[in-house]
Amino acid sequence: MRKIGESIWHRRWAILLLMLVASVIAAMAADNITPMYNASARLLIDNPQPKVVNFSQAVKRDRDTKMFQATQVALLKSRALATEVVQELKLQEHPEFDSRQMTSFTAEAKDWLGGLLPMFASEKTPATEEQLLRGATSRFMQQLTITPQGNSQLILIEVEMADAKTAALAASAVAHGYIEQQLKMGMNASDSSNTWMSGRLAELAVKLKESEDKLQAYRDSHGLIDTHGADGISAGQMAQNTRGLIDAQRARSEAEYQYRQVQNANSGNWEDFLNVPLVMNNDLVRRFTSQRAVAQARYNQLSNRYGPLHPEMEAASTELKAATAALRTQVQQIIASTRQTYQLAQNNENAIKSSLDQNKSQLQDISRKSFELDALQREVDSNQALYDTFVSRLKQNAATSDIGSGNTRVVDEGVTPRSAITPTMPMLVIAGAFAAFILGSLIAVLLDLFNLTFRNVDDVARVLDTPVMAVVPLVKQHQQDDLANMFRSDAYSRFSESIRTLRTGILLEGGARHLQVILVTSSVPGEGKTTVAVNLAHALAQMDNVLLIDADLRRSMLGRVFSTSASKPGLTDIISGKASLAECIESRDGLDVLHAGSLTESPLELLSSARFAETLDALRGQYTRIVIDSPPIHAVSDASVLSTHADSVVYVLKSSTTTVAQAQKGIQQLRRHNAPVQGIVISQLELSKASQNETKRTQQRAFT
Repeated sequence: MRKIGESIWHRRWAILLLMLVASVIAAMAADNITPMYNASARLLIDNPQPKVVNFSQAVKRDRDTKMFQATQVALLKSRALATEVVQELKLQEHPEFDSRQMTSFTAEAKDWLGGLLPMFASEKTPATEEQLLRGATSRFMQQLTITPQGNSQLILIEVEMADAKTAALAASAVAHGYIEQQLKMGMNASDSSNTWMSGRLAELAVKLKESEDKLQAYRDSHGLIDTHGADGISAGQMAQNTRGLIDAQRARSEAEYQYRQVQNANSGNWEDFLNVPLVMNNDLVRRFTSQRAVAQARYNQLSNRYGPLHPEMEAASTELKAATAALRTQVQQIIASTRQTYQLAQNNENAIKSSLDQNKSQLQDISRKSFELDALQREVDSNQALYDTFVSRLKQNAATSDIGSGNTRVVDEGVTPRSAITPTMPMLVIAGAFAAFILGSLIAVLLDLFNLTFRNVDDVARVLDTPVMAVVPLVKQHQQDDLANMFRSDAYSRFSESIRTLRTGILLEGGARHLQVILVTSSVPGEGKTTVAVNLAHALAQMDNVLLIDADLRRSMLGRVFSTSASKPGLTDIISGKASLAECIESRDGLDVLHAGSLTESPLELLSSARFAETLDALRGQYTRIVIDSPPIHAVSDASVLSTHADSVVYVLKSSTTTVAQAQKGIQQLRRHNAPVQGIVISQLELSKASQNETKRTQQRAFT
């Protein structure tokens, strides 16, 4: 959708012009079309109230409401009603409906052809009254519209005619004619229906009494008062027991886990239980273990000094035995307590399970009785409802037996319309403008669809599989004389910022590898490569010692940019040995420039020579950065040769001009020569587009 919007906005003025032309044509066409008026009347059609007619029709009234409304609409559209209206208003004599007063293009063509060629002349047979009435009725039905008003009981009757007054009369005539038809079709109540309903009511009374007796007998036999309350109590007890069972199972699992630890450690020696976590973490065991360790340490210390019969040794031995006995007693108590806790947890779980099973059995019994009781109660309720319905209908029939079927009335009579519905000048103008907008937008989208150039920055990077290093804004025509100083001028801040972005990209992409020789080329002439090369050299010159070389020996542009004399020696003179480097290089505002030099008939041979390679090697030793303005890649093969000497190649594409095929072919040609293509520079882009693309790239970098 965003691309479609951009296509429409790009060609907005052409679309607006097309809309203006279409509006003028629509306004002119509106003056030549016969205006048509729409008169309307509104009917309220209520569903007929059931009286003494067939009772099955009464009980289905709500279900058949939509069918009834559809039937009334069909009756309003019927030919019989239309014929009555035509006869009442004598429309067969009206110019719009009388075939004798109507002319058509076909009839005029036949008359003209019969005048030229008698063989095509036909005798006119006068139409009969019946034919005139039939034709007028058919045309009136075509101009009659019947529309239900939403989900209401209102019906809208519309008649479209060139005669506004007659249209209003016809709409009212249709409404009143329908009411007359309904009065004629009304039916009176039937005495047989009352008799049938009375007999059926007696049968229903007997059936109701039987179902009530059956319900009471079931309650008495089972001693039931309120099964729903008992059901709730049992369900509550069951829920409580279920929660208790979950807690008991959890307690039993914990006790069983501790018991299994004790069982696994049981090897006949009580000291083996000291490694069980349950015993090890007991506070008394820890204290007795500590006392035993102290007694053992004292015993060991005295044993090195005294004999076993020494009084102090005997006291230490007694103390050690007492500590050991206390520790063993505590361990044995813990083990016994663990077994007892496990047995109690098992017993508690089994007791709760038994109680839960009893709850389930009670609840199932109550549910079964409740279900049977509800079934009997539903039968009583159904019989009672049917009995009450018959009583109500019988009373209604008795009360309304003498009322007619006046359930339809006219809500709004037909009123002569003051303004035409077709054609209206504003409507036709708006329709023409809208159609022109759709057509213009479609053309704009198709033009962009078949556009062979790149649509945006993302397409460039994706199609060429090469990153976009910078987007250079469009330079206006009157500013192109100052190309050499645009980067250093405050008047071109957007342009300078884009060149700084390119410089940063070159410096960062190089990484640890120093990109000394930078080649700038493009697909075809006129894409802005020289502008990019000159201003990039100025940007790099703010940081390094930079030389700008004009290697476009066939179509040199640096001489014009720097207003240098054509006789100034340059690159061709150095390669051919006619001049030295010092004679050819000039300094311009902190930037050294080497021009193309004298014209030559064999520029490709000079650039391919060993002398050029030696010259470039010498310049590498003198300058930190060397920027080479190369010829376009498609014009000649010079750029391919120069790319073999470059550390980085910057490829310039002109916005909305360079085709995809040109760019792909140029990049592929460079890569076939193993050229280090570093990135793409999109030149001469409108500021608004450049801003949008730069914002999008910033957001993407932030997201990444």
